[in-house]
Amino acid sequence: AHAAAAGAALRRGAAVRALEGSGSGWQARLEDGSRVEAREAFLATGKHDLRGWRRPPGRQPDLLGFKLHLRLSPQQARTLGRGVEIGLFPGGYAGLQPVEGGGANLCLLVRRGVFAALGGQWPALLAAITEACPHLDRRLSGATALWDRPLAIAAIPYGFVQRGSDGCWRLGDQAAVIPSFAGEGMSIALHSAHLAAACHLRGEDAAAFQQRLAGDVGALVARATLLSRLLVRPGGQALLLGAARALPFALS
Repeated sequence: AHAAAAGAALRRGAAVRALEGSGSGWQARLEDGSRVEAREAFLATGKHDLRGWRRPPGRQPDLLGFKLHLRLSPQQARTLGRGVEIGLFPGGYAGLQPVEGGGANLCLLVRRGVFAALGGQWPALLAAITEACPHLDRRLSGATALWDRPLAIAAIPYGFVQRGSDGCWRLGDQAAVIPSFAGEGMSIALHSAHLAAACHLRGEDAAAFQQRLAGDVGALVARATLLSRLLVRPGGQALLLGAARALPFALS
């Protein structure tokens, strides 16, 4: 609403199929065949890449992500409250937290090879997770899935940080992909947008912006990715659980 009030033209439901340089500016080709031209292009497609603008694989690219909304039993919903719970299982980790409308969000990451060994089937994966994590099994006891099947995403480039410039202003997950458990993805997205606007208004180019953003978030993404890599390995899980028991406040 603020953008429209300031004179921006909003096009809803207009998928971009291609983006390319055009003279001194940019040209986006839309799904209906029409084209939009601009002096600058800001790429904010989240975890999904625009064709022709694929990001490098990052430091931890072998994970599959799943997300499912459920309605917990009244007792388990009250016990969960407003908390966020993380459960570890062989080859991955899962998070459970309340969402709007009285539901709960189950999201998890699993190594591609582990999922393949389970036949590549969601029911088999969920059964393996609840068997390995009794606490999560209790939480999901009596739960009802609100979707027919979970959302899924592959080849998430965890650990990726755009340090150079391809001429496009990359925002959010197109600029830096932090493991989801860190809870910093949205704050990085908002920071990148604020910084990009400030740099653009000062007359700086995309290269200067990407360098500044990488300096702001690079170390944070690297630390979180190291922790994520430990979370999907048996030795790493044992190490982190031992540290959590010994130093619970240091890891909270």
